[in-house]
Amino acid sequence: MVKNVVANYIGKFWSLISALVFLPLWIDILGFENYTIISFTLVITSFTVFFDSGLTSTLSRQVARGDVTGDYKFIAFRTLEWCYLGIAFLIIVGFQFLVRPIVNNINVSSIDKESLHLIIRIVSIGIPFEMLFKFYLGGLLGFENHIKANGLLVAWGVLRNGMVTLAVYFYQDMLLFFSWQASSSVLFMFFARFYLLNSFTTKVNHNFFIFDRKVLLDIYRFALGMLLISFVAAMNSQMDKMLITKYISLDELGYYTLATSLAGGMLFLVNPIASALLPKFTNNFSTGKSLKNSYILSNAMSIIGIVIFSICASLVINSTGVIYVWTGDEEIAKRSGEFLSVFGFSYTILALQVIPYNYMISTGDTRFNNIIGIASLFVTIPGFIICAVYFGALYLALLILVIQLIIFILYVRRLVVIGLVTNWTSWIASNLLFPGVISFVFVHYTTEWLYTGGSRGDVFAFLFVQVTLGISLNLIIFKRSRRKIFTMFT
Repeated sequence: MVKNVVANYIGKFWSLISALVFLPLWIDILGFENYTIISFTLVITSFTVFFDSGLTSTLSRQVARGDVTGDYKFIAFRTLEWCYLGIAFLIIVGFQFLVRPIVNNINVSSIDKESLHLIIRIVSIGIPFEMLFKFYLGGLLGFENHIKANGLLVAWGVLRNGMVTLAVYFYQDMLLFFSWQASSSVLFMFFARFYLLNSFTTKVNHNFFIFDRKVLLDIYRFALGMLLISFVAAMNSQMDKMLITKYISLDELGYYTLATSLAGGMLFLVNPIASALLPKFTNNFSTGKSLKNSYILSNAMSIIGIVIFSICASLVINSTGVIYVWTGDEEIAKRSGEFLSVFGFSYTILALQVIPYNYMISTGDTRFNNIIGIASLFVTIPGFIICAVYFGALYLALLILVIQLIIFILYVRRLVVIGLVTNWTSWIASNLLFPGVISFVFVHYTTEWLYTGGSRGDVFAFLFVQVTLGISLNLIIFKRSRRKIFTMFT
């Protein structure tokens, strides 16, 4: 169990490091104009997660079941694999027809569109192999082979993102960049499949074609539920970026995605805690210990509030300085900093939703999460279009902030309804509002009185000390929170 947890932390930590280290290197080596192409292809890749159709989660669930035989697990895997191969084929073929309409709807002036056609065709080949790679990793995780799965994920990231950086350092060629990334996904897809096949204990003959319609009848409800969740997530997280490319510009997308990549680190701080608390929530709920869950939730939100609001305040108030430390480019820092000042806050609110969301999952209450997700589409779809067409990318970011704030309030209201929170105003004030106010006041005045700018190293040192002192100040003021750190997981 401990080894699996450590392996998962390493895998998540590598994802964070990839974003923090390689993105600014790509900007420095290839130039910001070429980075905007990379950011656009990342949007396309993220959007195609919808076509996973819940099959990766379904595979993980099927191979993890203890009530079926090894033969059934293998047949289920091969059936789902053939479904996935069909999806992969449709993605490759579909993109060959869609690539020209996609490029023609991008507002771009600094990049040759014919070159962009070729790049997207290469990316469209790499996408299904990357999806298949993660599909096989899902099977390994279902078998609890977390070490192998995360080892493959890290090795793939080193080859795909690390080694390609070295390659383009010597040969500044965008076709080389995307071809290398696509080839890396193809290679590791075969590695992942090899390790997954070796995890099965079955007497079934490994025929080329194994497809059982009974398996599909067994899993279709779960798969459709995951498909719905994937669709909502893809629309809410990527539609704003697609609209920027059409109605604003590809350059603006580059500044926009830089800010979201950095602000997304807030989720990294919360997700490991949420993963550790999920089994505790589930166990306490199933044994009728709701009061204990209320105590755990309050402790977790108090500690999370202190840490992430201290970081949030620095991201929001010193957004330009943070981007400058990251990229070393003052112009990029100025343009992307205005987005980070908004996304720093909106991703903080999103991070605060993770613990309540996981509690709902622990009780089996997926209906509430789905209702919120679907309802949000009625706001985001027309709202994103209006903001992109008439107001600009900054208003897109502000709309996301408003939506995340409303969703968080709905989660708190839900916790009150089910009895986990008795006094919601007192709960928000003590766990979130007070630490947030203290953090923002501290960061505002220390920045105003002490911040002098300087080199990247000087700015980084100032920000690091500021965040550390902000967390320490909150812990001193809220003495109970120091004890909560040691009691939260007991």
